[in-house]
Amino acid sequence: MKRVLTPVDRSLLLNPNFIFLSLNCLLVIIGYALSKKTDGATIDTMKLIKSAVLIFSCILLFGKIDFRKNVFGKLKRRTIFLFTFWLIFMTFFSEDVGFSIRRAFDFLAPFLYIYITLHTLLERHDVVSITKMLILVINVVYSIPIINFIFSGTGFFLTNLYDTASYRNIYFFSNQLGWSGCIFLLSSIDILQGIKIRKTYRIYLICLSLVSLYLIVTTGNRSSWISLIISIIVLIVRYQSMRRNFKVLLLSLVISFAIWTAAAPESSINMRYADTEDQIQNGEERFNTAKMGFETFNNKKILWLTGAGMFNYDEVAPFRELGSYHNSYLEIFFGGGIILFILFCLFMVFRFNCFSHGI
Repeated sequence: MKRVLTPVDRSLLLNPNFIFLSLNCLLVIIGYALSKKTDGATIDTMKLIKSAVLIFSCILLFGKIDFRKNVFGKLKRRTIFLFTFWLIFMTFFSEDVGFSIRRAFDFLAPFLYIYITLHTLLERHDVVSITKMLILVINVVYSIPIINFIFSGTGFFLTNLYDTASYRNIYFFSNQLGWSGCIFLLSSIDILQGIKIRKTYRIYLICLSLVSLYLIVTTGNRSSWISLIISIIVLIVRYQSMRRNFKVLLLSLVISFAIWTAAAPESSINMRYADTEDQIQNGEERFNTAKMGFETFNNKKILWLTGAGMFNYDEVAPFRELGSYHNSYLEIFFGGGIILFILFCLFMVFRFNCFSHGI
């Protein structure tokens, strides 16, 4: 199949809802950078700024929705209402109700804002145009950690960047550099293969993608490694419009970076391999916490239906090693039970994925 490059719909850049959606995304990355740079001193300030921008974005969004019309359809409306009601209702089963309610709104507000914003954008723009512009925005936002690393003066000869706390000029922690690099690299491939852009911009994307690949390999972020491996398999097997020589080049680069890094005994790959072996023998914090949660549910069957209360960790995993479940799916499942978990999956697996088909 011949590769077809198409331009983006620039009219989206004049849509206020799209502008503020992009701004909310940008503030998240800025918040991460300032938090590390100031040793956490800006966390509360950035939380206020992000909350204020999100509130204003919601006012702007809902101010233009005509609720007299059947805006989302009966099924979608019921799903949104039931999910929201059940999540908030389950916070009252927690030991600290006030804390659980605050955490619930921290989770619920941006979740619903993104969902409703995407739905309203579909009323005025086609799904392909929205998807391409979103990819461009995501690519720009997640280029910030990559560019910061380039200008940090750290260089490209280290094989282990797992501990970035000692590098004051790097404004991001290793896991943030890892998944930022992964998101930037994959979005760049999408742009290069599907969007008509200038030659200088193509060169820019290729150069930063090489830096991104270096960061993915050396930061020791295993979730980024898995994401990259799965994505490459999908690209090679399913992406028919991608040229074969490009696929070979992409695969060769990933393997070359991995071999070069693994050759050093102190590299991130060898370190994380040793960590994984230790966790297989002694257990990993997330799995240990989840195991305790399931044991609690089996001992008290009603919790499968009701959950233990949103963000209530004391009953499910009182001796946990982590400060939380460290996983959004486990937060929903253990907090709200099987009903809320199914509703959440309806959003994540069906509703958001159906966005690619314009539903």
